[in-house]
Amino acid sequence: QNWFAHWAATVGGNSSKWQASEGWAQAYYCLWNMYFQPSDWLLKFPVTMINRSSFPLQDLLDQARRQDVFHIVVQVRVFDQTSSRPADVRSPFWKHCLRNLTQRYSRGRRSILTIVSNGDLPAVEAYRYFRMLGQQKYVFADIWTHKLEGYRHIDNSYGSLVDPGLLASARVHGIIDWLLMVHADVLVLDRTSGFPVSAALAAAPEQKQFGIFNCKRRPRAGPKPKLCASRYC
Repeated sequence: QNWFAHWAATVGGNSSKWQASEGWAQAYYCLWNMYFQPSDWLLKFPVTMINRSSFPLQDLLDQARRQDVFHIVVQVRVFDQTSSRPADVRSPFWKHCLRNLTQRYSRGRRSILTIVSNGDLPAVEAYRYFRMLGQQKYVFADIWTHKLEGYRHIDNSYGSLVDPGLLASARVHGIIDWLLMVHADVLVLDRTSGFPVSAALAAAPEQKQFGIFNCKRRPRAGPKPKLCASRYC
């Protein structure tokens, strides 16, 4: 964070005051999009879903960017050895939250839900809930969930892996999920988790972000920014 404080101070004024404005959030967005560009290999990478369908990453990103599509992403972290506050996957709260946000912001567009998780249960629960809810009309036209194979990237102990194959797999899974979070109209996340927060900061300013535990809006900037994960501001 030292480089950030120094950089903020050099552009004029007190860095904490500048951070309380939209300036620092816009700077993150600009830097991420200037220096991070997916390779052709990654864009062509086949993303296998939990229902066994498979699409190149480029196709998924193209769909997520369409003007007639509403893309909402939820990060649901289930219990693992490093999670400090895992979500209660079986609780109906986060699913009610997704339903209400979609009804509020989709504006009649085709709605796609992406679930980012370190377990398969959130996807199973979401499928069950929204399919039962939509006997006459489904809430979501599609539900995307990256099939988990090998090591799971959200569990940050993957950094201690020595097997290069497992580590490479976890990284590819991670960057695919990260890009899908960046290209969301609405992102529902745990604001204390660095993985989704970094995606939220790299997303376009128009993206709306909400906490998974209370379904409240999470501002990126302000006197008390809510998207820091104890490391980004």
